[in-house]
Amino acid sequence: MCTSLEVVVKGSALLGLLVLGLVFAGRLLPQPAGSLVVLGLIAVFVAVAAACTWIRTRLRFVTAGMVLGLVAVGVMAWASWEGRLHRLLFSNSLTSVVLVSLFVAAAACYFLESRFHPADWRRWKDHMQDATLLDVLRMRHIPWLISKTAAESEGGT
Repeated sequence: MCTSLEVVVKGSALLGLLVLGLVFAGRLLPQPAGSLVVLGLIAVFVAVAAACTWIRTRLRFVTAGMVLGLVAVGVMAWASWEGRLHRLLFSNSLTSVVLVSLFVAAAACYFLESRFHPADWRRWKDHMQDATLLDVLRMRHIPWLISKTAAESEGGT
């Protein structure tokens, strides 16, 4: 059994630190290539996570939240390509409003999922309790909430 402090420094929290490290490492590379490489890695991870989430759980709101996050990463990549990513993040332009709205909508999707499907949400939370960073990177933090047989019969895998 993990203490609450151990849970905080496991799995998703460590993934956040890894992403932060990637962002700083990307800044050391020539721009916009560095930012595009980092955003590309994040986009691939989020796309795979969204696909795994849908196949394993059929939780619509969480999957939609991940897709919204993927769109937000796309907006950031577009801004990086145009050389204005930092201005985008710290301005009040329409694109900045859209980006923030995407992240807020994604967070709202997670909240809605916890309200519409509390039992599945609790099962996922319990499953993630002992997830390590390696588990998260290998998508093992996403539980099978539907049977594998049902997912295969629907053409999900």
